[in-house]
Amino acid sequence: MIGWPQANADTLRDILFYVYTGKIRLQEGHVFEALAIGHELGLEELITVYEQHINSTIAIHNACEYMDAILCLKRRVNENDWNRIMQMCMQFISENAADCAKTPSFVNISKQGITHLVSSDYFSLDEADVFRSVLAWAKHQTGVMKHTQHWNEDERNRVSQQLSGVINHIRVLLIDSQVFAEEVEPTGVVPIELSLERYRFAALASSMQDQQQQIQRSQRKLMPTNEKKSTLNHPNRTSSLFADSKLLANDDGKEHILNAWYGVPKQKWKMIFRASSNDFSAEAFHDQCDGISPTFVLVLSTRGYLSGGFADVPWSRGDDKGRGKYVASDKAFLFTLHSSDDTSQTPMRYDIRKRAFAFSHHSNYGPIFGAGADLLIANRCHENDKSYSNLQHTYGEKNFTTNSLFGDYNFTVIDYEVFTIA
Repeated sequence: MIGWPQANADTLRDILFYVYTGKIRLQEGHVFEALAIGHELGLEELITVYEQHINSTIAIHNACEYMDAILCLKRRVNENDWNRIMQMCMQFISENAADCAKTPSFVNISKQGITHLVSSDYFSLDEADVFRSVLAWAKHQTGVMKHTQHWNEDERNRVSQQLSGVINHIRVLLIDSQVFAEEVEPTGVVPIELSLERYRFAALASSMQDQQQQIQRSQRKLMPTNEKKSTLNHPNRTSSLFADSKLLANDDGKEHILNAWYGVPKQKWKMIFRASSNDFSAEAFHDQCDGISPTFVLVLSTRGYLSGGFADVPWSRGDDKGRGKYVASDKAFLFTLHSSDDTSQTPMRYDIRKRAFAFSHHSNYGPIFGAGADLLIANRCHENDKSYSNLQHTYGEKNFTTNSLFGDYNFTVIDYEVFTIA
């Protein structure tokens, strides 16, 4: 008895015809289903003929379709029975990956098929081309054929959902930084966790090019004593407009600049978080700041830079599944109040350029501005230099650099404060 209730009637007739006559009838559309039944019944001659047919007919236009069909039928029969023919199919795709990825066969394969292909070592393309191919597949599957910059939120979510479980197999760390910033990240389909790891990896690679700079950064765990005294050791002096601020103490000019940028000259602000008082953990930041807006974030680094950002939307730990998420804004901005010992430096404001990626919300990090991230405050930021600024990714013009906010890509934090309107 043949236990294939969903088998095509013509396929079953071909199998029965072979069983009773010993003659093989090949019908192009039923090859893989007939081969699977042949494996289940142990029809060795039929198996050999059908495998030879597949081997002789595989081509660029159908290779991905063949692979997908094999994967689908592997669930019905012993997996080992398919290893040989799957190996042949994957080897063909490996040798012709660029051409295969341009075919209708590729964009029509199942999610199981695209996941298998991307996670294997046989899709032998540059990692940027792997992403482009997978994105083309997802756009075809969802019917979202517009350019990325014209997607609405629903279309972005549909493509992201289609790529869920697939995108994680793309080695984004190997994608060129410019390609990643211009083509990959604007889609919004790369999970925040992968995106942040991508920029952290880029920062490490860059720092390894200059070992002397790396040594200097590791030695700047604490600011020199005289710098600390000049900035922080005024416990009885606090800001007037930014209540209880130690970072803005005795500097009314900076307060007025922040309020001018906010648009209300005499606005008073109350402190809701100070890392040195509430704890430097990401959890402490979210406990005190989530759900609150608008907010100013002020950050003082061990090199004496005082910079930060403005958020007009509430902070959060991410989505309801515990994953990070991007949050849009057209009012957010970053700023530098002064650098190193030069407190007379003219403050600079860096406006949002890519509004859809104004903020990255994630439970494992403190405040994150931009998808780059243009400013990321790490967990336990006073004990490490994992905080970083990739300015001009989402904020600021191209003439600014990653050193503009804190003098270097990575930095260590002395303290940071968060304020909302009083």
